Amino acid sequence: MKTVISVLTAHFFVLSAFIWLASPACADSGSDYKAGSDFAKQVQGNGLNSL
Repeated sequence: MKTVISVLTAHFFVLSAFIWLASPACADSGSDYKAGSDFAKQVQGNGLNSL
């Protein structure tokens, strides 16, 4: 039983560290999406010559 608790505790800490490290990337993805969307709207009517 002690081994199970140790494994669960280790998983908790690893998952917490992953979420803590990955959260800035998730927060920035909205601005990346907006930049791509703005670019697509900008070149939408210009055809292939704009690329």
